Amino acid sequence: MMKSWSLLICAAITAVCQPGFAAEGIALHGETVVRFASVEQGRELLLRHDEFTQSLSRFDLECRLNTNEEVTADDLLKFMASHVIEWTPEDRQRLSPVVTTVGEKLRELKLPLPPIVWLVKTTGDEEANAAYCRGPAIVLPKSMAENPRGLERLFAHELFHVLSNSNPDLRNRLYELIGFHACEPIELPASLRDRKLTNPDAPTLDHYMTLRIDDKPVDAIPILFASVERYDPNKPGSLFRFLTFRLLALAREDGTLRVLENEQGPVLYEP
Repeated sequence: MMKSWSLLICAAITAVCQPGFAAEGIALHGETVVRFASVEQGRELLLRHDEFTQSLSRFDLECRLNTNEEVTADDLLKFMASHVIEWTPEDRQRLSPVVTTVGEKLRELKLPLPPIVWLVKTTGDEEANAAYCRGPAIVLPKSMAENPRGLERLFAHELFHVLSNSNPDLRNRLYELIGFHACEPIELPASLRDRKLTNPDAPTLDHYMTLRIDDKPVDAIPILFASVERYDPNKPGSLFRFLTFRLLALAREDGTLRVLENEQGPVLYEP
């Protein structure tokens, strides 16, 4: 009988230690816990449609999938999901104290975080080795997940996006603190629409700021777009190779903000 109980206990411990075991997770803030996603769980999280997939441009798809053939958001989601990999015991040991430390710093706040924040590990090949969030999931590429340097700041950064993306009203109030005002999503002209580069952390163009240029107020919205018209798979490169950051000027027509254009096209300012 003792031998049988020993075998059962060993089996239970082994099960809990398996990467895919949900368990209770690491306490983060209030009722929120952080869990390490198994490969299966990570793929399920990355296959979901959301604001990111709804905001993708032609260049987003072509560059990420290294093609200029017709591709869809579903093609990209399958590609992203295929790069999910397993967390190792060393990864968990490295990241668990990071989660605890950030949680301690949030102790005095009351933040409406989702009940579960998932950590997903990938090869990094799906998003130019960048960390990002998708819904309640924080995605860390292998190169960052296995490097203890800067992990706390990185986790806190992505956690902010999980919080803000799941609470639009709170996001608007927080953005107001740094000078950004909420607006309806800006419709881009054809010259920029297919070249827009979409950041999974902040996929929509729906917050603008008012600048002073030549001593006049100018409404503008930050935008990322490709430096070339079309992606060429014969000259491959990550998103960062083509990334251009500008402030896109806006004009108000009948109470609605629209892109300001002149004879050369959309009015863009260098930050």
